[in-house]
Amino acid sequence: MLAHSWQVADSGRGERSGFGQARSRAKQRGYTVHRPVVVTGLHPDTGWLTTFRGCKRFHGCKAGPCGEAAQDHGMVTSVAVTLEDLVDIPRPGWENAGTFEAFLNRPIVRSLGWPDEVVNEWLWSHGRHPPFLQDYRTVDLQQVSWSLVTVPSAEFVLMPTGPNEAALLDDIARQHEHYIEIRGDEVARAWEEHGTWLDAPLLIDRALLHPPAEGLQVVEGRTRVGVLRGRVAAGLYVADTHQAWVGRGRNAAPGPPGARLP
Repeated sequence: MLAHSWQVADSGRGERSGFGQARSRAKQRGYTVHRPVVVTGLHPDTGWLTTFRGCKRFHGCKAGPCGEAAQDHGMVTSVAVTLEDLVDIPRPGWENAGTFEAFLNRPIVRSLGWPDEVVNEWLWSHGRHPPFLQDYRTVDLQQVSWSLVTVPSAEFVLMPTGPNEAALLDDIARQHEHYIEIRGDEVARAWEEHGTWLDAPLLIDRALLHPPAEGLQVVEGRTRVGVLRGRVAAGLYVADTHQAWVGRGRNAAPGPPGARLP
């Protein structure tokens, strides 16, 4: 069974009948407390700021019974989801990994509203990569909105990746020919003929990180960006602009200068 308990923030009022009724209704639905999460909103019966504490273990409070119970009582749900919350879901390399489609249809993954390509590149293929779990451990995945944008080559030349693999882009750049060769003829042809990659890498607004910073950071597609840097340094053909998925806060203003919608 999933979990619900209800609490009202201290408002200085003695009577909490609306809250009590909401709690009773939740208990009548048979919920018991597992791992709590906190959701806040105005309670419809009292008008007071209310804290809803529910269960996060079932994967997807917004999409499942915890979110439904909150919405039943007019609550405004906002449940944080981090990489750690997905870590136990089987992925490639597990004996019973399942399929990408099954992973995509898990309530906690669906609730993010991310493009399939981004889910595949990051959460499915690399979501349990230890440096990612460290570098992005504080990012609330629910608050990241993705857009496919055009980014100038010059921005990639200086763009960092996560601090736990800070040297990776330059290491790949020094061996860019090797990394193109091992990826086959189609990738090599894309660089020679078009000066860019086949699949857009993932970049994240560093304002979402802790501590926050300015600019973008390469999350996934580090080989692609490293190859670009290597080709620029070697004087080889590179296109002026490239497609990339950029993740920003859902309420963030568009930017930075140079990154534009296609």
